[in-house]
Amino acid sequence: MKTLLLIFTMLLVFPAWAAGENTGGLSDEESNYEPSPQQVIKPSRKGFREISWDDLIPADFDLSALENKILQKYDINKLSDESSDAQKLYQELQDASKNAPVVSELDGDMIKIPGFVVPLDMTEDKIRTFLLVPYYGACIHTPPPPSNQIVFVDTQEAFKLGNTFDPVWVSGMVQVQTQDSDLGTAGYTVYAQKIEPYL
Repeated sequence: MKTLLLIFTMLLVFPAWAAGENTGGLSDEESNYEPSPQQVIKPSRKGFREISWDDLIPADFDLSALENKILQKYDINKLSDESSDAQKLYQELQDASKNAPVVSELDGDMIKIPGFVVPLDMTEDKIRTFLLVPYYGACIHTPPPPSNQIVFVDTQEAFKLGNTFDPVWVSGMVQVQTQDSDLGTAGYTVYAQKIEPYL
């Protein structure tokens, strides 16, 4: 039953998020984020181009359509957690999400993108690496988003982490470089030069 519940959760969360209906979207409310006095790491002379999460998805990629194509191969009503078909279905959905295509043209760009922090490398109240995700709770309270909707961030120098409920802006150089972690697979890596509250 748990496997089927997880499968249905994946199918509900991803389409709703893609349509902008998730409740963890970014807001313009004041953030409680507490940046350290020096957040700029190896400042660049180039400006940062502000991008959205949609910019990380190839124009011809439709996760919902891919999931539906996978589902058509199975009779959901006859599946049980113990069945090999249920396990195969879950694995196929996971693989589709993990191997989501990326926008190779972004490689090397200096970008600025908003999102929520999912800590990976944390000591006391300082963090050096984290996943940046488009909505709160991704990779923790729900199945991870597709890999092209997860950004691995390397701050190069540890910074003080405020409230993880609050969104941040991350500015730096993006590389089309996959990073695997226990919390999800990131299709992009950003070497951050600036982290600031999303206001």
